[in-house]
Formats: sequence, structure tokens, C-alpha cells
Amino acid sequence: MIILYKKSTGGVNCKFYFTLFLVLLFIFPAMQVFADGNDNTVVGIAVKSQPTQTEYALGEEFNYEGLVVTFTYSDNTEIDIEPKYSYADPETEEYYLNQELKFSDFDYTTTGKKTITVTYKDFSDEFDVTVVDKGDCGYQYLDEDGTLTFYYGQYSKGAIYLGPRGSLRPQNVAHLVKKAVFDKSFEDFRPTSCHNWFMDMSSLSEIVGMKDYLNTTLVTDMSSMFSQCELCM
Repeated sequence: MIILYKKSTGGVNCKFYFTLFLVLLFIFPAMQVFADGNDNTVVGIAVKSQPTQTEYALGEEFNYEGLVVTFTYSDNTEIDIEPKYSYADPETEEYYLNQELKFSDFDYTTTGKKTITVTYKDFSDEFDVTVVDKGDCGYQYLDEDGTLTFYYGQYSKGAIYLGPRGSLRPQNVAHLVKKAVFDKSFEDFRPTSCHNWFMDMSSLSEIVGMKDYLNTTLVTDMSSMFSQCELCM
């Protein structure tokens, strides 16, 4: 310990050894405690509460609201996680919750029971939802040329259902939408929400037919309808 206060030219050695002393005395023990805490690892997950919505229309995307997943750790403690955010990987089309928690997509183009798998690293659990045919509904379809068409009628493969919550899928490819077109059939549709319809469409430069074919008499929610949309920026 005497060397910590040894005088030297310019005081360089004194400062160096004193700093080293502080590191050994305070910082190293703290790092050790932090490292020991990392031994408490996840050993399993389980779906504690299924999402509130368990029935879907043809073309309707999964709604994870209400989902609660329990994480079990090696010290037998449990933590409930309620996902609040999701995004889709454009290559795998898998949806991620809270960054590392993800769930599989399901086939919404056919009716029947569908199984959704929730995964965290090597751990997973499952729950079921049901897809039903609700007849004529509001839908939207995105062409390869970037045209997003809104129409009303029977479901056709590739279309996305427009329910009370609006649509989810276009937000994952919103930057690809260059033009929005309201088909004449859409005049028979009575949406209750336009939430997120054009959100994040940074390349959208034209909307055709909205004034003529969009009936908003029953709409109660237009929040974020044009949020971060090129036409409104």
C-alpha cells in the first residue's frame, strides 16, 4: 500500500497507482456482482393469458393485445411480460414482440383453427385462434407496383381485412405504397375506424376516389390516419 503514495517525477506514478487502487477496491467487486447476477437465466416460458381476440375474419391479421407470457428463471422466480410492440422481419415474415419474444404468423386465407407459437430463444408455447368467413367486408390489396386498393366484398387471397382496428399489414410495408385507390365497391362499406390507414406511407403521392367512395358517417376513430404520411408532411 505504501507504493500508492510513492513520490515520482511529475506525480505520474502516484496518480496511476492510486487510480488502480480505486478500480480494485470499488469497480472490480461491482463487476463481479453484476456477472454473478447473469447466472439467473430463463429456463422456460408459458402463455399465461391468451390475447383478448380469438376469432378472426378472413384476411385479418393477428392482434396480440391482452397476451401475457410468463418467464421462469433458474432461481424459480417468474415474471409476466405483456407485449406492447411488434414488427415484422421482411425476410422471414415472423413477428417480434419486445425485440426477442416472437410469434409465428398464421394462415388467415382459410377458415378453421390456427395454432400460433410464441418463442423466446429455445423456449416456446402455443395457443389457438379461429378464422371464420364473415361474408362481405372491407379489404385492401397492395399491388407489386405500389398501388394500395380499398374495396368491399368477398375476401380474395392476398387482401387484408379492414376491421374496427384498421389494418396492420400495410404498416409493415408502408414505405412501398405509392398510390392509394378507393374502388367503387367501397362506397357500400361503413367503417367505424380509419386508425393507421395511411400511417408511415412515406412514398404515398396520390389518393384516388376517397372523396367519392369513403363513407365516414360511422367512423369514430381517425387517430394516426395520416401520421408520418408523405401527403401530409
